[in-house]
Amino acid sequence: MDKFSYISNAHPEYIEALYQEFKANPDALDPGWRKFFEGFEFAQQFGGNGAAAS
Repeated sequence: MDKFSYISNAHPEYIEALYQEFKANPDALDPGWRKFFEGFEFAQQFGGNGAAAS
């Protein structure tokens, strides 16, 4: 089982709403989601597209 399958099963609108909340008020989110979005933004700084390196 893919350890990230919970993300692909989530509704994109829900994740987008969480991300908007993260940008507006990171402390309002659950620490797990906060870390997720921190990692997402970190990867974007270096041109990451979310795909695993091969």
